[in-house]
Amino acid sequence: MKPALCVVVASMVFGVQLAHAVCSHDAVFLALGDQIRGYSARANGATEPCQVLQGPLTTLMSAGATVIDRKDAFHVAQFGNDTVDIFPRKAEGNQAPGRSFMPGMTNDLPGIAVDARLNDFVLSVRPSTAGVMVVPVNSSGPIPNPVRITDPNITQYQSIAIDGDDNLLIAGYDIQGTAIIDTFGTSRSVTAPPLLRSLTGPKTGLFPGRDVFFSQIATSIAVDPRTDELFVYNTTADATQTQVSVFAAKANGNVRPIRTISGPATGGRLRPVAISRPAHPT
Repeated sequence: MKPALCVVVASMVFGVQLAHAVCSHDAVFLALGDQIRGYSARANGATEPCQVLQGPLTTLMSAGATVIDRKDAFHVAQFGNDTVDIFPRKAEGNQAPGRSFMPGMTNDLPGIAVDARLNDFVLSVRPSTAGVMVVPVNSSGPIPNPVRITDPNITQYQSIAIDGDDNLLIAGYDIQGTAIIDTFGTSRSVTAPPLLRSLTGPKTGLFPGRDVFFSQIATSIAVDPRTDELFVYNTTADATQTQVSVFAAKANGNVRPIRTISGPATGGRLRPVAISRPAHPT
């Protein structure tokens, strides 16, 4: 694996944004509303980004989640714009997306995942369209009737991810507010995926979702592309308690996390962010 090498010329001179060097493959990327920022995976302290995608040509206004596919392209879900934009991995500065699609005339899109076949899985939390929309590879423009995956155990959707077996994880709450993370066998079928695993119960230590507003993301999940461990950001509705729980690969049932990040030593109240790390670093 190559060490990260980032050369920052300048971020702004007389109102004109100048380019950064593109991040190495060993990097993390954050979706921050009107921009995507990349940092070395080994960054520590006050660190300049090694890659910034921002400007009017990007069309980014409400980027809430991003993921990098196996062909090294960014897929960015815009929360309030009913739009998913796809950029080249080396996109930098004020660069337009290579293509965009609009999945099903809805918004409130807090999550996105991409499988090995490059199908997009887009999460909507709007009550009238809640669930996961599946958009075929290389789609562009309006997608009026995408395949939809809904979870009968979940009444309030929160987050999605794809694991190393190409199966879809859906996180949310049931009608009583209990946190649930279900895994569906989308590697077998996208139109009728079987339920493979359900992670829920008091031993998980996950906070309940009572009083969580439908568009409030109080639980967010990510799968480590190297180990398949499941990382779960989780907070109470009033955000007075927060934690990141790490579960073993393919954790199922009422099981404890293998480790948890929480407490005053974390440096303050944890906040949910959309983080994407390339699945196949070189």
